[in-house]
Amino acid sequence: MVKITYNKSDMSRFRKEFTDARARVTGQIRTIIQASVFDVMTMAKMPGYVPYKTGNLRRSINQKVELQNNKVIGYVGSNVDYAAIQEFGGNAGRGHRTKINGRFYMTRSVKDNTQKIKDRFAKMKIINK
Repeated sequence: MVKITYNKSDMSRFRKEFTDARARVTGQIRTIIQASVFDVMTMAKMPGYVPYKTGNLRRSINQKVELQNNKVIGYVGSNVDYAAIQEFGGNAGRGHRTKINGRFYMTRSVKDNTQKIKDRFAKMKIINK
């Protein structure tokens, strides 16, 4: 029979080490997400991805990373009203008589960066004392 005991100092040390490890992992994930959304944003702005007429759509594409409820969330997108129709296509213009084919500039940018993002996570160090 094996008897395992923990005293208060052991539990306190374990909690601190766990909290420290969690903070390190969250920091590593945040760094990976920041680099990844930057790559997606940069590629989406490249010629051949985003449709270009005035440059307004290209300039409007931006990114942000935030921590919500212990989750790291990265966003890449545009706030111009025609960004979605350029991405996915549909009917536009007066009376919605003009058919626009989707350009999928954001979708292609994410797809083209997926392996790079996976590689970043694969290299992540879970424990680094």
